[in-house]
Amino acid sequence: MEEIDKDITRKRQLFGYIARFIIVIFSVLAVVDYMEGELAEILVDVIVVLLTIGGWVALRGDSRDLIVYRVIFLLFSFFQFFSVIIGAGEQTVLFWIFLMPLMFYYFFNKSEGGIWSICFAVGVIVILLFPSTFSASYYDGVVVSRFIITFLFITAIAFGLESSRYDASQQLNERNLSLQHEKQKLEEAIQEIKTLSGMIPICASCKKIRNDDGFWERVESYIEQHSSAQFSHGICGDCANELYGQLDK
Repeated sequence: MEEIDKDITRKRQLFGYIARFIIVIFSVLAVVDYMEGELAEILVDVIVVLLTIGGWVALRGDSRDLIVYRVIFLLFSFFQFFSVIIGAGEQTVLFWIFLMPLMFYYFFNKSEGGIWSICFAVGVIVILLFPSTFSASYYDGVVVSRFIITFLFITAIAFGLESSRYDASQQLNERNLSLQHEKQKLEEAIQEIKTLSGMIPICASCKKIRNDDGFWERVESYIEQHSSAQFSHGICGDCANELYGQLDK
């Protein structure tokens, strides 16, 4: 449970950092697009900022983080597709595409991140290869080919990083479970062990011990109650001579 809480915290922290940058950068881009008269790009900038703020607020008060991430990244993906179609930023929108697989693998697990990356890659590549189908901006063939190669390479790196993080996390979890099990066994063993310590009142004559309730009891009874020791009675040589010496004679 503790490991799950740490995972939620680290994802929320990264999203908070990303949200701050997105809000600042896209606010500046909105001003630039306004000055250039790019109304479609202004709309995208404003929606991205509002979506980021909404997601950030939702994560602060909602415990269903995975649902929030899915909704946010689904909408982000559609706006990325739209930006590619209109050739936003004089087609420099392609630079932003490279970040998506890194985000997918970070905020989702390895298998779901792979599904998101594949679906997103297919959508972008289809738009780039068949621009007329979507009335999209035309991208140079050399740019498209290099973009696809770089995008697939970054996706592979993102998969490798998440795989190594996941494997290390699983090993750490297994180690923690093993340590917890050993700790539990040790605590159970300690609870079963009873020890004697401190001052023990003992009769100077009969050698009985006064217990915590103020009653006097035999030494062997007291020790058996306060430790794991058990007594097996016998007789020493001095006592044997004292008690039975005349019989030997």
